[in-house]
Amino acid sequence: MKTLLKTIVLALTLTVASTAFAQQAPSGSDAAGDGTDQAASPNSPVPFPFDGNEAEFERAKLLLSGYHGLPPKETFEETLDQPKLVVTAIALDKNAFSMHRKHALAALGYWADAGVLRIYTQLLQDDGLREAIHHKLILLLAKHFPGEALGHIEPYLSHDDLQFRLTAIEAIRRIPGDKAVEALRVAKKSETNKVALERLEKYTRIVR
Repeated sequence: MKTLLKTIVLALTLTVASTAFAQQAPSGSDAAGDGTDQAASPNSPVPFPFDGNEAEFERAKLLLSGYHGLPPKETFEETLDQPKLVVTAIALDKNAFSMHRKHALAALGYWADAGVLRIYTQLLQDDGLREAIHHKLILLLAKHFPGEALGHIEPYLSHDDLQFRLTAIEAIRRIPGDKAVEALRVAKKSETNKVALERLEKYTRIVR
């Protein structure tokens, strides 16, 4: 009975993901303009070698196509022969559809280790990536690697782009410890935007 239930849930997950993928798939000239990232800079990681078959990639893409978050880790492990490897390959593929790539980066958090940390930090330095992926990486670092994230995220507190500063504030306020709080307090001294200042005041006041 338990096995049957898992099979039904997995089938429903793949069906919903397949429908979403079909609805969002770019066509013709739209594909190059919106679906993929720009060419990666020399700072980007070497593409991950994966020798899996095409069917494995397609199953992974279906799992990464849902609009309402990721399937649980168990679904990846039951559906894919090499779940971490194929998800890593998609996360590092500069030609992958943007949503697949963002979801793949998030899914790597299921296997958060030194290799995943390296992927996150090296991609964060890649100026060729879409901004949405940079924002995603900042939040993922704080979520999965709170002990190592601060040094990589703190520079964004003084970024020229307000949206990056807001993302950095949100990420750092989730990192436990006095160093994270102090980083927000220092940022508050030079911040000029009203919205950012309000958030900095809120997050530094709560932890006093």
